[in-house]
Amino acid sequence: MGHKRRPPFGLERSKPHFDLRHERRPPPEELGPVTAFAESGAQRLGTLDERYRTFRGDDPSSDGTSQKGCAGFHDHQRVGALVDRQTRHHAAIQFAFDACATYGTHSCARDEIEAAVTLNHFDSEVEGTLRNGVGHAIMQCTTALVLAAEVIHRAMRVAVVGATGAVGREFPRLLEQRGFPVDELRLFAGPRSAGCALTFRGTQLLVEEVRADSFQGIDLAFFSAGAARSRAYAPMANAAGALVVDNSSAFRMDERVPLVVPEINPETMTAADRLVAVPNCSAILLLMAVAPLRSLGSIARIVVSTYQSASGAGAAAMAELMDQTRAVLEGATPEPKVLPHPYAFNLFSHNTPINEHGFNEEESKVIEESRKILRMPNLAINVTCVRVPVLRAHSESITVEFSGPAPSVEAVRARLEVAPGVRVVDDRERNIFPMPLDASGIDEVLVGRIRRDMSHPSAICLFACGDQLLKGAALNAVQIAELAGSL
Repeated sequence: MGHKRRPPFGLERSKPHFDLRHERRPPPEELGPVTAFAESGAQRLGTLDERYRTFRGDDPSSDGTSQKGCAGFHDHQRVGALVDRQTRHHAAIQFAFDACATYGTHSCARDEIEAAVTLNHFDSEVEGTLRNGVGHAIMQCTTALVLAAEVIHRAMRVAVVGATGAVGREFPRLLEQRGFPVDELRLFAGPRSAGCALTFRGTQLLVEEVRADSFQGIDLAFFSAGAARSRAYAPMANAAGALVVDNSSAFRMDERVPLVVPEINPETMTAADRLVAVPNCSAILLLMAVAPLRSLGSIARIVVSTYQSASGAGAAAMAELMDQTRAVLEGATPEPKVLPHPYAFNLFSHNTPINEHGFNEEESKVIEESRKILRMPNLAINVTCVRVPVLRAHSESITVEFSGPAPSVEAVRARLEVAPGVRVVDDRERNIFPMPLDASGIDEVLVGRIRRDMSHPSAICLFACGDQLLKGAALNAVQIAELAGSL
C-alpha cells in the first residue's frame, strides 16, 4: 500500500506530471482516444499480471496479486512501455500500472476503467462502486487517464519533411493510428515530389516544396529526407521554434544530440532538447533484442550479421526489387538502376562505401551508434551488413557474449517476454521463428532462435526481425515525439 509512484520508464523527476488532487476534466469530445486506450491498456495489464504471476510461480487464477507477483512486476522499470505503446501519456499509464499492482487489481480493471473514463465524471453510484475494494485502485487509474486526456489533446502543428519517401509515407498513418494530437499536418518534400497528395484522417493533403520559411508556426517536425536536407533545414525548423526528430545520419554522433530508442534509453532526453536523432534502423532492431539482456549480466561483445531489406534504400529500391523479380520470372535479364547489383534472387554486401578497415558505412554506423545508445564506448562489436531481396523487414543473426557465464535460455526468454516492443517467436517444436514476412507491418521486433552458443560458454545466440520502416524509422520517431510530450 505504500508503494511509491515511479515516473515513466524509470526516469527520475523533480515533481509528478499529474496532480491527482485537482478535479479538472476535459470535455467529453476529447475522451474518445482515452477510452480506446483504456480498454487496450487494461487488456495488457491483465496479460502482464498473468504472465508475471506464472513466471514467479504464483497461481494466475487466484484472487488478487500475491506479494511475490507484485515484486516481480516492479522489478522491470520499462514494463510500462508495453501499455504505453498506443499513446503519449507515459506518466498516466505508469501510475495506472503502479496503482493496479499495489492494490492487486490488474486483471479486473478493464470494464471499470472503460466505463469510468467514458462517463467523464464520478456520480454517486459510480464513485461508490469505484471506492469499494478493488475499485479504489481503478478510480486512481481512471483519474490519471482522464487527466492525461488534457495532455493528449494539446494539439500541435506537425510537419513531415520527406513525406513522399518510403519512411515519410508512414507518418500520416502512424499519427492517425496512435491518436497523436495533430491540429494541422503539413507535408514537405523536394521540388520533384511537390504537388503529390497523401491521406490523413480521410482528407487528401498536398505535399509542398520545403523552403527556408516552411516551419513558421510548426511545433514538431519529423525529418526523413536524407542527411543533406536535415543539415540544411533542421536548424531552420529549430530556429522557428519546432522540435525536430531526425531520421537521417546527420546528427546521430553529435554528442549534444540525444540518440534515442524510447524503450532503451529515454533518460537521455530532456525537455530542453530541441533536436533528437533516430538511430540507424539496424542498430535499433539489434538493441531491441540485446538491451533487455543487460539485466542478466554484463555484455562483453556482440557479433551480428544483418539481412537488410530494400526499404532501407528507399522507395525506389523497393520498386526496383519488384520490377526485377517480375523481369526474371518472365525470362528477362534485369538491369540495375538504383542499386549497384542485380537484386532479384540475389544478395550482396550493403551498398555503402568501404572504409580503410574493410567495413562498409552501414556496419560502422551500427557499431558507433550502438555504443552511444548503450553508453558503452568500449563495447566490442563486430557487424556484417548484407542487402537481401526482401521488401521492408530486416533480419539479424545475433551472438551476445557476457563477461561471465551466459544466462540460461529460460532466463533470456523470460526477460525478452516482458521487454517493451519485443515479441518472442521461439517455437522449436513447430520450427517457427522470426520471419521478415511476419515482421512486416507490425510495431514489435520479433526475437527467437534463443539458444546457447555451443562453442562459447559465455554466449547466447538470437535471431530477430523488425519492420525497417516502422520500428526501424517512423515508429521510433513518433515514439520519441510522444516521449518528448511527457517531459
